[in-house]
Amino acid sequence: MDVLEEFLDDCDRKAQQDKNKLVLVQRSFSTEIIAKVEKVQMLNEDIGKLLARAEVLGSNGILDQSQRVLEEVDRLTQLKKESE
Repeated sequence: MDVLEEFLDDCDRKAQQDKNKLVLVQRSFSTEIIAKVEKVQMLNEDIGKLLARAEVLGSNGILDQSQRVLEEVDRLTQLKKESE
């Protein structure tokens, strides 16, 4: 009977260790996901601001600068796709 109790205790201990490891892994994934979501949100904001700037520049006839801003928008859009 003692052998069986030791075996059960050992199984319980191992199961608890595995549960603790799982919690740590889930937390690290959650932190990683939150960071990625925040990065995508920042990129969206930056893209929106740059698009507004490009529009103002274009409407004022400053087409060269407007084109450079749009190129930056393209770069950030690609970065956003990679982050998603």
